[in-house]
Amino acid sequence: MNKSLIVLTIAGLFATSVNAKDNQRVGSPDSTEHAIKDAKHEPRLSWKESLEKNYGLSIASDYNSYYVQSNDVMDGADDNAASGVFRIMGSWAATENGSLNFKIEHRHAYTDQAPKWFGLNDVGMGSMTGANFSDQGARVTNLYWRQNFGDTVLWVGFLDITDYLDAYAQASPWTDFTNLTLGTGNGTMGLPDDAAFGIAAGHMLTDNLYVLGGVVDATGKSDLDEFTDNVDAFLSENVYHKSIEFGYTGAGQGRIYLDNVHVSYWHQDEGSRHDPYGDSEGVNFSASLMMGKWMPFFRASVSDGYAPLLSESVTVGTGYYGLFEEKDTLGFAYQWGKANEEQFGHDDDQYIGQVYYKMPITDYFQVIPDIQYVDGGAMNKAMGNDKGSQVVFGLRARIIL
Repeated sequence: MNKSLIVLTIAGLFATSVNAKDNQRVGSPDSTEHAIKDAKHEPRLSWKESLEKNYGLSIASDYNSYYVQSNDVMDGADDNAASGVFRIMGSWAATENGSLNFKIEHRHAYTDQAPKWFGLNDVGMGSMTGANFSDQGARVTNLYWRQNFGDTVLWVGFLDITDYLDAYAQASPWTDFTNLTLGTGNGTMGLPDDAAFGIAAGHMLTDNLYVLGGVVDATGKSDLDEFTDNVDAFLSENVYHKSIEFGYTGAGQGRIYLDNVHVSYWHQDEGSRHDPYGDSEGVNFSASLMMGKWMPFFRASVSDGYAPLLSESVTVGTGYYGLFEEKDTLGFAYQWGKANEEQFGHDDDQYIGQVYYKMPITDYFQVIPDIQYVDGGAMNKAMGNDKGSQVVFGLRARIIL
């Protein structure tokens, strides 16, 4: 029996050793279950209510657009980029404590350059201005079975590791910070493609202490016509992204990313899509605390290996909920990072900041302007440029369908 099957067997035996109770919403604010519930507004469409009541099927969808622009780009580069993403997601409660979950997307650029690569290729920062706004086309982000066993939850299938690893309340690139280094991993984590086949589990050790871990394929792709190849890769190639996280949450098992302190360790094997030259590994620390309408956070991380953009980083920031109305959000973050010398050929300091304001025009329409700032862009220095500080203006629009 190879080690992939051993992992599956051990995780399954562990999960079945506790009692059944489906009351957890473990994961990031953009995980499929959270996104579906948070997209529900009154009045709801009658056919959606009927599907949920009669068949246990909850459906949500949205359309997201993002435009970024900067007047200070590298020579010959585009000064703007835009793209759109249609998402449809669902959760079928097939059993009392088990559900089948999916998220399918179509990502398409409006311009020659998509916002995903605008930060690296045009502005020259060692990050991405909007990693989820690409020109990939049709793709699968989630397709997994979730099983609850009392204080334990188990996911098996095609997973997005950002749904469960290093999550915090401002982590969603759809509604919060778009800059890659301000989200999951803090810029120092090697991330496999979404729809990575594997297994993950979370367990509440007490009402407030938890442990999360996962093992997923690190070689596959999320493209609609390729994602099933990840199963064969998981079972035969044995190139994995592995992680474990220990944390404390003041919100209990309802939403563990609120009032959260955690430490995450990850390791990615040699031969992955993003690290063909050797292993990569790192440690991430994150702390956030809800203080009235404020949620300040502090995040720090270190890594070793080729895969991450940064080898070290420290981020401070805050979210403010209800600035002018109940459902708006103001977010601010500022980061110091050290460029990964294996990627960029130097280890100079880079500073990145972002401010955004999420304005809910209606329950079904949001507008989110933002400003990103970079000083000492790692890609600029790798290309022999020293542009100093640069500013990127962005505008998102989100329609909840």
